[in-house]
Amino acid sequence: MSNYKLWLPIALSGIALAGCNSSGGSSNEGGGETPSNAKEIHIDSSSGAQTKVDLDSGTSVQDDNWHVSYQKYVGFALNGGGSGSGNVAGCVAAEFEALFDDEGNAVADEFMKLTGSNTLESFESVTMDSCDSFESDSLETRIEFDDWVHYDFLTHQVSAKEGNAFLIKHSDGSTMSRFSVTSLNNDKDTTINVEQWNNGWETARDIDFNFADQRVYIDLDTDNPNATETDEWDISFIVDGRNYLIQINGGASGDAIGAVADVEADIVSGAAFDPTDEEVVSPYHWGADATTGIMDGPGNYGALHYGVDGGHDMWPTFTTYLLQQEIAGGVYQYYKVQVISNTGPEGGLASGNLVYRYEVLN
Repeated sequence: MSNYKLWLPIALSGIALAGCNSSGGSSNEGGGETPSNAKEIHIDSSSGAQTKVDLDSGTSVQDDNWHVSYQKYVGFALNGGGSGSGNVAGCVAAEFEALFDDEGNAVADEFMKLTGSNTLESFESVTMDSCDSFESDSLETRIEFDDWVHYDFLTHQVSAKEGNAFLIKHSDGSTMSRFSVTSLNNDKDTTINVEQWNNGWETARDIDFNFADQRVYIDLDTDNPNATETDEWDISFIVDGRNYLIQINGGASGDAIGAVADVEADIVSGAAFDPTDEEVVSPYHWGADATTGIMDGPGNYGALHYGVDGGHDMWPTFTTYLLQQEIAGGVYQYYKVQVISNTGPEGGLASGNLVYRYEVLN
């Protein structure tokens, strides 16, 4: 499993990023001289839950009619591609390149110069024609194809990779199981071996299923491979082109709080392995499936950058993103959006209180 910054722990309360509650200096001051054709919205994302924003209504929503979202410790997403069904794509239309040096390190003095007011001109310069191309979000699963699938290039046959093993948290975010894919063929006939942790590993059992024609949702509490998307499923299997995906019910792949630990397979499968031992599995090892897209940059959290001055603050990069939504065949709606604060309109609230400056362009 690779290490991506979007896989930082979803259980970081009390450590590192959980301390991101101060204003972060002048660059976190919201507000500004926003003209009548642009608007601002304050969205409280401090709880850690994903918050979705509908730029047409300028409100936080719970349904599928959203354009941009943010989840603390995870990052931003657009409602398209691997993140949603809303056909939203985007581009970086205007940014402050002096914020980072040639090696990509944050330049604190440059961050401190920026405010909601003095970045308005950059926002206003963006039009529907500011970008030549747009990018949709793509899914990055915590468990990768090569972690569990062996492909024979001579026979073109697939099989389960020898020695694969994974430690996961169920959809409830606390129950833990380890599993391995023990059998797999080209027809997608699959067997996984599962052991649940209950102050010790319970008796292992096999679950058989086939994911050739549809996504298979598996509830590990009941060993049910016929769960549905609305059930309390824990892992799923699906064919994605030439790729096979194992997804966890959390992060970008589900609405629950499941996660996968980034721990080597030979450790996970060991007879003496104790997943509650934080010397072996620390909170930093856990992460959920995520998406990658244009709002991953330029900061390490896209529109925000963590630890600019060596502290635990999230600083706005004041990047303006141009969004394109296909609302009918070949018909597009355009928006521009800029995050101008992480600590509320006056800069004194908890980290995750975002202020979006935005405008509907047509």
